[in-house]
Amino acid sequence: MANSIPELIQQNIKIFQKKNIIFEEKEKINYEELYFFSREVSSQLLRMNLKKGDKICVCMNKSIDQILVILGCLFSNFVFVPILPFLKKDSINYIIKNSGAKLIITDKSRNLEIEKKYSKKLLLFENKVFKANSKFKETFNNKSITRNKNFDIKGNDTAAIIYSSGSTGMPKGIVIPHINFVKGAEIVSNYLGTKSSDKILGVLSFNFDYGLNQLWQTLMLGCSLFLHNFTLSNDFFNFIRSKKISVLPLMPVIMTIIFQKKIPTKFKHVRYICTSGGPVEKNIILKLKKNFPTSKIFLMYGLTEAFRSTFLEPNKVIKKYNSIGKAIPKVKIHVLDNNLNDCKVGEIGELVHRGGCISKGYFKDQKNTKKVFRKIKRFRGETVVFSGDLVKKDSDGDIFFIGRKDHMIKTAGYRVSPTEVENQITRIKNVKFAVVTSKYCSIKGQKIICAYTSKNNKRVSDSVFKKNCHKLLPTHMVPAKIFFFKNFPVTGNQGKINRSEVIKKIKAKH
Repeated sequence: MANSIPELIQQNIKIFQKKNIIFEEKEKINYEELYFFSREVSSQLLRMNLKKGDKICVCMNKSIDQILVILGCLFSNFVFVPILPFLKKDSINYIIKNSGAKLIITDKSRNLEIEKKYSKKLLLFENKVFKANSKFKETFNNKSITRNKNFDIKGNDTAAIIYSSGSTGMPKGIVIPHINFVKGAEIVSNYLGTKSSDKILGVLSFNFDYGLNQLWQTLMLGCSLFLHNFTLSNDFFNFIRSKKISVLPLMPVIMTIIFQKKIPTKFKHVRYICTSGGPVEKNIILKLKKNFPTSKIFLMYGLTEAFRSTFLEPNKVIKKYNSIGKAIPKVKIHVLDNNLNDCKVGEIGELVHRGGCISKGYFKDQKNTKKVFRKIKRFRGETVVFSGDLVKKDSDGDIFFIGRKDHMIKTAGYRVSPTEVENQITRIKNVKFAVVTSKYCSIKGQKIICAYTSKNNKRVSDSVFKKNCHKLLPTHMVPAKIFFFKNFPVTGNQGKINRSEVIKKIKAKH
């Protein structure tokens, strides 16, 4: 197995040479072209007085250009730091400053804004050309770059720092070694059954590990990756039909938007649908089963600290749609109590990840690294990841997510998971999303507060809301206070609800 993506590409170029692998609107690029253009980006970067391990922030929209820049950084053994272009200015500045970036590469999306503050570090890259070097293509045509050159890249060298979505405060940088990208592609492609002939939908962002994994699988297996920016449901369905897409990697928030409405036809050419990043409603899964009759559906769970931890077997997705399944290949998952012993069936404990793609820790954050990435006696010689997620196992060994360890509410002597309350509240008619938090109460310790949005943008009557809460929840879980919001603020991570911002708004109202 290759130790890095550059080594992987070097091994595969003779196999896939002229095969077109990345498609973007009317543009396409074959394996050989991708290799040479990436190497030329690397060549340009190596002339910029940078050294191995220097950080390069890449703030670009999803495109072939973005892929070339990412690969150019990897070939040079520089560390790429992806930044979502539509993040708020403060978040972009924080990531640039915190990472200590020596260079920032962007496209037109945020070029002028970033240039105002970082003009001495900024490069514009567009249509395979650096703005600072108009002779880029001429240099590319120079065949002095040999495809058999050995790269000074070790598997444990840092490849990327991926910053978390920031839903719990300022983003945390997670340090990813080169080998993890290769391992992740190998493990995931094996259990999903990805093939060289597959046409993968590229709707996910390359600024996060899930989206990047689609690129790594493409480079490993020689698949075809079709980049697409999701806008309207009809455009989405027309795209997967016209391109005969066979693999649909999605996130729950995208699925909710796309599949709530009537699906226009059946799609028999889609081999599998996979999703990660949260639970999927049962009614969505039933729709998928009906309209994608030949597709396997994989519900997956992961954390950027270790990439991917579990998946639910496709034959269980209806019966156990709210489960995150069992450990993926080459990973072991434990549910541990406070004494680090394995929990019994039905007991709630913390999910602990062993093996697989464990990252190197948090960038410039030794305190949290020691808290999350631990060495414990029972797993000698290993670093394991304490996820902070509270889960339980059933008698089949399938795991169910209960909530976050640090968000648990203690009220009237009970420990309550906000997620558990939220899941029940979203079953109320017309309720779309819910966020549950708490406030100190001298009688109960903490009282439960809920904010929600509705499917029709209209408030659900308080009396109807509370009546349904009492139907769905035990008394100690029923919210003491309810707030209606027309919409919730979201993070850059594919539209995830920004819980910390919602909670701030709740506290401002209460």
